[in-house]
Amino acid sequence: MKITLLTIFLSISVSSFGQYVFDSTKTCKYWMPFADESFTLKWSGKCKDGLPNDTGTLIIGNKYYKALEFTGNIKNAKFEGHGTLELWQRKYEGNFLNGHFLNLNKELLKNLNRNKINQIDTTDIFISLEEYHDLFYFSLIPAHPTMGTIVLFPSLWERPESVLSNNVKLCEYAFKNNLAILVPSINYNMCLTNESTSFVNKVIQDAIKRYKLPKDKFILGGFSLGGINSLRYAELSFEDSSATVMQPLAVFGIDPPVNFIALHEQMIQTLRDNPNSYEAKTVIQKFDKIIGGEPKDHLKEYEYRSIHTTYNTNAKFLKSIPVRIYCDPDIDWYINNRNQSYKDMNALYHSDFIVYLKSIGNNKADFINQLGKGFGLDGTRQPHSWSLLEPTDCINWILKILK
Repeated sequence: MKITLLTIFLSISVSSFGQYVFDSTKTCKYWMPFADESFTLKWSGKCKDGLPNDTGTLIIGNKYYKALEFTGNIKNAKFEGHGTLELWQRKYEGNFLNGHFLNLNKELLKNLNRNKINQIDTTDIFISLEEYHDLFYFSLIPAHPTMGTIVLFPSLWERPESVLSNNVKLCEYAFKNNLAILVPSINYNMCLTNESTSFVNKVIQDAIKRYKLPKDKFILGGFSLGGINSLRYAELSFEDSSATVMQPLAVFGIDPPVNFIALHEQMIQTLRDNPNSYEAKTVIQKFDKIIGGEPKDHLKEYEYRSIHTTYNTNAKFLKSIPVRIYCDPDIDWYINNRNQSYKDMNALYHSDFIVYLKSIGNNKADFINQLGKGFGLDGTRQPHSWSLLEPTDCINWILKILK
């Protein structure tokens, strides 16, 4: 479970971690996360109401380095349409929508909808760091009758646009095979609470009604925190069917932390090594707020919130459905790049989870070993990433289940 400044930037438009950057005439400005007073703006296009509104090149930086360069169309200081973004020395080219990188092809964009959900986010299950935000979900609905629906859950801090951009081939193959895709705006709940469960239920209910989706043909999946949400929702649906609006046919997680007791210890160790780790501080603060403190004082609650722990597991509720865990257990990378051992990797707890499921008779539970296949959206090596999900294989697995 790792976040980067790049991940955060691509997920936000306005934040307390930055400020407006002005051009030399002080008549045009752009809000830049993580900027300071040394940053300046250069913009080749026109400004309207003090904001970039034109096609051109926007450059932001200081005398030491260039932080951002975008070439393309900008509407009210938000990237729109096809463009090229170079951010902190990493380059992205493709489609942007309302300021966010959303690199789907034209056919998919034409069939993509943003659907608002009427629920006030009182517990920060979604954080975008924009001035205003609502709860919503993206829907990608095929033109022909839907065979089934895949719900993709975002990771920590990740916007739904990023989920779609990281799964372009999956979306294309799903669309071709008449599978709907839903992506809810839930990226900060840490645990599947009553509020977050209610939101997921509303998303699914709304989509079933709005698009006439078959209620008995849902597949849940997600990356990191998204994997937690998909797996825990599936467990809850079989533990207490009245708590959810449906029971999924199958569920998958991409490198999700399944054991919260272990995750808490990992975050404590991370803070010992790096006291400024924002991710570790965030995770521990969320645990403190939702659970009330450390595992030693709230063991039963940590076990209840977890997907799987050694002595008291919710995994028993997944005995009857196909389960997949995708993992890149590259110990050499973790040692050389993070100074971490097996006990700091999700793989250790993934294997225990799958072994347990098989021991209770679930022969459809699989550990998908994706060693060496983890890469970020910009092509950098990252074992903890969406790329562990091989799109063609995943869709074929889903189609087989639906048949």
